[in-house]
Amino acid sequence: MESIKSILQTRQFDEPSSIIAIKDYIFKNFNYEANIKISDKTFIVSVASAPLANTLKMRQLDIIKRCDLKNYKLIFRVL
Repeated sequence: MESIKSILQTRQFDEPSSIIAIKDYIFKNFNYEANIKISDKTFIVSVASAPLANTLKMRQLDIIKRCDLKNYKLIFRVL
């Protein structure tokens, strides 16, 4: 019988495609790697600076459209 630790160590965990799309958008446009968490129907995007968070907030509709997040809410916060 295998332990939980050994099972989880061998398993590959992939990020959902929506998180990859958001990270790619932010990296391509702003050259920054954001931290993203999922909570129910909400993506929480954490960035290091307030100006970047504000710019992302202003581009929120574009991010939703390009990353196909029509049923999700985006929240931007500063680390």
